[in-house]
Amino acid sequence: HNLGIIITTTTRKLILRAKNAMQMYDIIYNISEAQKLCPYTQLHRFMSFAPVRPGSKVNFFTDGQDYFSRMHDALIEAKNEVYITGWWVSPELYLKRPVIEGIKNEDTRLDRVLGQIAKNGVKIYILVYKEVTFALPNDSLYTEQALEALHPNIEVVRHPDEIISLWSHHEKLVIIDQQVAFMGGLDLCYGRMDNHKHPLVDLGEGKECMFPGIDYSNAREGDFKEVRNHKKDGADRQSTPRMPWHDVAFCVEGDPVRDLVRHFVQYWSFAKVDIGSKHVREILATKPSDFAMNTTMESKKSRKEKEPFRHVRSGSQGIGTALWKKKATQVMEMNKERKERNQKKFEDYIKRLRESTNAVMLVPEYGSVREVKPAKQQIKDRNLASETQLGTGFLTTHPNETHEILGPRDMNIPSVQNLLDPAAIEPKLVLSLIHI
Repeated sequence: HNLGIIITTTTRKLILRAKNAMQMYDIIYNISEAQKLCPYTQLHRFMSFAPVRPGSKVNFFTDGQDYFSRMHDALIEAKNEVYITGWWVSPELYLKRPVIEGIKNEDTRLDRVLGQIAKNGVKIYILVYKEVTFALPNDSLYTEQALEALHPNIEVVRHPDEIISLWSHHEKLVIIDQQVAFMGGLDLCYGRMDNHKHPLVDLGEGKECMFPGIDYSNAREGDFKEVRNHKKDGADRQSTPRMPWHDVAFCVEGDPVRDLVRHFVQYWSFAKVDIGSKHVREILATKPSDFAMNTTMESKKSRKEKEPFRHVRSGSQGIGTALWKKKATQVMEMNKERKERNQKKFEDYIKRLRESTNAVMLVPEYGSVREVKPAKQQIKDRNLASETQLGTGFLTTHPNETHEILGPRDMNIPSVQNLLDPAAIEPKLVLSLIHI
């Protein structure tokens, strides 16, 4: 029995196998319903892939000092996973300033923060632009080597894998535990840290530096060089003013973070496939979401009931993974409307059974009746779910009436002994459903 469906995308193929035709139709039905409810199957305001998400918490930042400081505080609280994208990621970037060597803010250096949370079990995924080496000094190879050497929980992907590309990854995104996200115009790299005063000089007097080492720079005078040598000043502090960096960014909590997670997961998966990576350690996916297509101020409970697809986390590893990856046919759930409709039909059948006075016959949709037994022997110590094998068939209580009966997968079913109480009715015989 080769029943099922094949879902094909530009990068991969997913096969959902079904045990029988009924299960296959059930999968198709639920996929169709999910497509109607999914917020990502149509364009939204400003041609966005995601709808407006009301009730979110957003903090805006101008310049880098407060932004990076808030990011540091969120990173050290990470429990499960961290997603990072960037045009340039500098491992030795200090997230809090000023810095006094060996005394103040030394532990806020990016590589030290990521290394510590990775040792605590946090999975860290970093997607960084692989620069054209003869044109840009980013040295993404060093970024990959330096960060992955910290702990096995850190994985860095450089993309694209081309000698010369006419484009670059320019996103700057940090997502923590799929609950809070930082995004804007500030890369986690040298030259981006600044504050509202935009100081042009930092002589490092008293060993307190706002811009230590290579972070004291002036790209107008000369671009970064030898970024691995991060302790060397990027410009002469005695003769060259540093170049200020004025930019904006924000921190967001709430449903928009789910949209950013979905984007990162697709971004990461595409990059891995595009570069032909053979060391796919984890399958990334979003955590269970509480929102569906309707973005009005409805309750979370009602939104969950409308969502036919659910996802689960992959245990202690902390990386969300889709349940359908392991057991696809079990994740399809009937939506609320279908459940109520089937429950109503089934209650009607129960009523007809209770009211019957002559005979009750259950006939399967596929195959033929297996055997006939006296009613009391047939129903002894059984319930309707096992008797029908969750099948589909027809119920007849009168010679000229035939009614559809649907599989009671998710209904509250009374036992047959209670349903066909001999004190209430006296059915003459019951025809057993064959196994479908």
